[in-house]
Amino acid sequence: MTICAVALRRALEAVMEAKRHAPTSDALLADKTFPGTPEAVRLARCWAKEVFSLAGAEWADVCELLVSEVATNAIAHTDSPWFRVRILSSFHVEIWDASYELPQRRQTTPESEGGRGLELLDLLSPDYQVVLCGQGKKVCFQPQGWIEP
Repeated sequence: MTICAVALRRALEAVMEAKRHAPTSDALLADKTFPGTPEAVRLARCWAKEVFSLAGAEWADVCELLVSEVATNAIAHTDSPWFRVRILSSFHVEIWDASYELPQRRQTTPESEGGRGLELLDLLSPDYQVVLCGQGKKVCFQPQGWIEP
């Protein structure tokens, strides 16, 4: 395990312990900004998978997929020089970019290789939101099975 992974594990353990004592809190687990390049999507996906796995998330694969899809959209459909991923202790995820352009649903066919990111969000996190903010927009989601009472 790398030094970064050990430090991240300790930080996540501290957050999860604090959450046990204050279950209504929604503490920040992880926050990272990536360059607006296609290669950064893979880095974000791997980073998110590590965060979810270290935090004991049951649906780490689902969150990894959604992070990958939304980050890909931030790169492919905007001119944003960066995107930012924030993961909260409730496994609520926010992906920010510097564009004010809202995501658009694409027409797809069974043969289409892309264009299904919003469909996946609809299926796996039906309450997802797109919010315009000071520096652009953020796409917020929390997989359906993790919504806290």
